[in-house]
Parts: sequence; C-alpha cells; structure tokens
Amino acid sequence: MQAVYLYGLKHELKSMKTIIISIVFIGLSFLIAKYSGSLSIILDSNGSSPAIQLMFLCYAFMGFLFSSILFGGIVSKEVETETLRYITPYLSRRKIYTAKYLITITYFLLVILLALIVVFSVRGVIVVPWRDLLSIIVFFLYIESVIIMVSTISKNERTATLVGIVLSLLFPAIFTVAYFRDNIFLDVIDWLLPYRYLEGENSWELLILLLLACAAFYVGMVIFERKEI
Repeated sequence: MQAVYLYGLKHELKSMKTIIISIVFIGLSFLIAKYSGSLSIILDSNGSSPAIQLMFLCYAFMGFLFSSILFGGIVSKEVETETLRYITPYLSRRKIYTAKYLITITYFLLVILLALIVVFSVRGVIVVPWRDLLSIIVFFLYIESVIIMVSTISKNERTATLVGIVLSLLFPAIFTVAYFRDNIFLDVIDWLLPYRYLEGENSWELLILLLLACAAFYVGMVIFERKEI
C-alpha cells in the first residue's frame, strides 16, 4: 500500500493542475495575512484565530471545487485505463482505496501547513489554532470521502469531475438557503452537509461530521470492492 500511496502522491503533486491550485491556495493565505489587519491572529477564548478562521472558511468553499478538479479521476481514470488490473493481483482493493484516499488527504494537509507558515511569516506571530485546525481537517476528511466515492461510482474521469463540480456548487447553495430559511427538510439536509460544522459553536458536532466522513468512505470502499475493473 505504501508504494501505491507514494507513487500516487508524487504523481499528483507534480501535475500542472496541482501546482496551479496550490499557488491559488497559498496566494490567498498571503493576501489574508497581509491585508486583513483588522482580524487578529491571536487565539480567542475558544482557541480560534479570526484571521486563520477566515482563511480556512475560504479554503472550505474553494476546496470542494478544487478537489473535484484535482481528484475526480483518482479512481475512475485508473478503472477506465485498466491500470488497476495490474495492481489488484498484488494488493487488496481495500488497501488500494485507502491509499487513494490518503493521497487526497495528504495534499490538503500539506496545503494547510504551507498556508499557516505563510500567515505566521507575514504576521510575525506563531499560534496553534487547534479549533480551526480540527474543523478544517475533519471538513476535508468528509469532502475527500465524497470525492473518492463519486470517482468510484462514475464510469470515467470526465463524469466524476463533472459530478464533483456540480456537488461542490450545490452543497454550499443548499447550506446558504437552509441558513436563511426555516424549513425542517432543509435543516435535515443541512446536518448532512459539512459547512454548518465550520461555524464551531459546539466542538462535539464535529464528531457527527467525522461519522459522516467514515460512512461515505465505507460506502465508497464497498462499491470499489464490488466494482468490475
């Protein structure tokens, strides 16, 4: 599994799409650190940094879209090209799926790390915004579970990417409508989407998002194990 993970990670990190999107993420962190002087980087009583929280909120709303573009074909492309047929005799599908998932998570962890280094360098202060970090990490655990599941279900990379992009626009739209309208049906759907958990009012609610991420990951893995490749 380690070989599949490392090879896949190197391949993704060297792609032009990854480089461009990484520049966008890091550039945004620089702009927020440089020009949001009214937002303090110092932690408040809840262990949250206003400046870093703003940056992570931007990352959350951009992350789903960019993740769809970067990783929409992480499974579907290799099924389409029949590459996985050369791996499955030596490695279980469960390990292959887990390696693919870890690749997507590792990328965003690296982006978050680099972004924090940029913010700390510009502001000249180092803090550990544990609450913001926990929220954004669990958020991406959820998002990547959905992305890789969609990639597994889809017949080809183009379809997977398109569906991912549609969901990346649809999810925040539903969240926005649910936020401003009092509707039981929308409220229920809102609990299944990741954005409400970024508000950070109750830390325990992140456990719900983590469970949703685990559920999506498990469903995707089961589908992958039964998929004809």
